[in-house]
Amino acid sequence: MRQVWAAYSPAARHGAEVTHTLNKGLTSLRAHEECLKGLGQPDFDHELFLEQLAREAGNRMGCRFAVAFAVNTIAG
Repeated sequence: MRQVWAAYSPAARHGAEVTHTLNKGLTSLRAHEECLKGLGQPDFDHELFLEQLAREAGNRMGCRFAVAFAVNTIAG
C-alpha cells in the first residue's frame, strides 16, 4: 500500500463529486442496519449525517454533494 485516503479528514485537500451516486451509498447504508444498531446509538441519524457531510463538501467543490478526503502517502 502506497497511500491511505481518509474521507472527511480535517486535512482534506481532494474531493470527488457524488451528486449522482449518493443515493446508492445511502441504500447500501440501509442494507447494513444490523451493523448500525450494534454501534449503540439508536437516536443517531446516519443518513442525515452522511448527507450533511456530502452537502458541505459539495458546497466547497461547487456541486450538490461530494466526498472530501486527504491523501496520505506512506514512505517506503
